Parts: sequence; structure tokens; C-alpha cells
Amino acid sequence: MNTTTVEIKPIAPYNFELTAGTRSYFKGSYILDHRGIPNYRRLLQLSNKLVLCSVTSIGTVNDPKLSIVFTGNKLDADETHSATEQVRHILGCDQDLSQFYDLVAEDEVMSRVVKQLWGLHIPLASSIFESFILAILGQQIANNVATIIRQEFIEAYGTKLSVLGDTFYCFPTPDVISDLTISQLRNLKLSERKAEYVIGIAKSALDHVNGINTYEHLSDKDVIERCVNLRGIGHWTANWVMVNGLGRFNGFPSGDLALQRIISESYFSGVPQNAQTIDLFSQRWSPWRTYATTYLFAALRANIL
Repeated sequence: MNTTTVEIKPIAPYNFELTAGTRSYFKGSYILDHRGIPNYRRLLQLSNKLVLCSVTSIGTVNDPKLSIVFTGNKLDADETHSATEQVRHILGCDQDLSQFYDLVAEDEVMSRVVKQLWGLHIPLASSIFESFILAILGQQIANNVATIIRQEFIEAYGTKLSVLGDTFYCFPTPDVISDLTISQLRNLKLSERKAEYVIGIAKSALDHVNGINTYEHLSDKDVIERCVNLRGIGHWTANWVMVNGLGRFNGFPSGDLALQRIISESYFSGVPQNAQTIDLFSQRWSPWRTYATTYLFAALRANIL
């Protein structure tokens, strides 16, 4: 196999460990290597080539630099550029946190959280299709169960490549998933409805006229409206997809019970607030409400709040 090494500079501040270690759905994608250095690995599909990216930080949070080693068939200049852009997107390298940080400077709770999580960017799905499927697979089940199902789904239907004794998987493609039967997906412990939703999203991804891949140029409002008209997609999933799949940063899942609880406890002295109140309250973070949500959830996981 051939290797190609590229160095990139994310927009500072950029905390590689916090960002790469967040929402990792691929088994073994974020690890400590034999030197104890954090390493993010993911298999990418480049037209008819598979390439493994292995990313490490060679800079600092305030002067970030990442080293990417691509392993696989020899890449030409265009393929190297394409693979590099995919990594930049997935690891949120081009997100500028400065306006959000300025916005919350006087917010006592959020400014304290930002200080603890300085440089956390939002990792993204490689495509809107991937984002939809990950969201559906995680609906209404515990996080640990969702992680197992997502991994089994990826390994069952994704293309694989073995590198130095380790096997890596690409996220399954819409054409593969659209040809599956309900019973095949049921073998992964999906409910019949979820299996139907997954196949429906795959077929929509193949519709180049009205399908989900046409959402990119729609307004946030129109994206939400189009999403909730799909089977199995409610407002929570629509907001998730708008952020994780399209890289929009004013999405806010006000109906999320965990988010309601976090904000109620942090800003309302523990008095429970409903979705409408939470949504109105969140306008203080607009147009960067996604960053606020991401930082609040990360703070909860890190026991900062």
C-alpha cells in the first residue's frame, strides 16, 4: 500500500482531542496509538478507491496543525485534495468559533463552559445521508445501545479495507441500503418501522431531483419543513440533520428532554421548562445555537455542569 502525508491548519482555537473524540460512530476511530498519541482514523471512499486517513495533532489548541496520513492505493493530486477536504469537513476544521465566543462572553454559565472546553469544534457526518441514518438508528433508545447498532450497521453493509491487521469500514452507500429488505435490517435489531425509514431515506438519497441531496441550498426553515415530511423524521432529527449533515449552526432541538433539563438546571434554578420556553430562551445564542447545544452536552458528559 502507498502512503501520502498532508499537513493542514484548522481555524484556531482547535482542540483536536475534544473534537475528534466527540460522537465517534466508527469502532476504533479515536484511539491512543502505541506512543500514547491521540489518533483519529476513518476509511474514506474516493470514487473507486478506498483510503484510510490517520490524523494526529502536531500543533497546539491556539496554533493548531494536523498531520494526515492517507494509506491505500496511490492517490493523485486531485484525489489527495478531495480526501483532505473530507477530513477537514468531518473534523470541523473550518468552523470559526470567534463570533460564538464573543456572543457568550457575558453569559456566566456558557462562558464558564467555553473556558473548560476551549477549542471544541463540531464534528460532522460525511454526508446528509449518513447523518439521517445515524439519527434514525439512535432514535428512542439508550446511547450505548445506539452505538452498538450503528457499529453493526456500518460493519454489515459498509465497504471494508484491512491495514496492518486492522479492518476499517466506510459508511454504507444509499444504493446498497436501498436494495435491502426489511427482514435484513431487522436482523440488526431494528424495529420494522426503523427499517422502513432507513430504506426510505436511502431511496430519497438516490432521487437527484427531490431527494435529500437537494437540501443543501435550502434555507434552515425549508430544510426543517422538508425533513419532517419524510417518514420517521421529527423536529429533533430534522435539527440534527441540519447541523450534522449540512453544517448549519443555528439548529436547536428544543424538544430534547436532556437539553431541557440541562438548561432548566443551569439557568432556571432547576425549575423545569417546556420546549417552547427553552426555544425562546435559546434565541440569546442565535445564530450559533448549535454551538451552545454542543457545549452544554459536552459539559454534561465531562461533569462540568
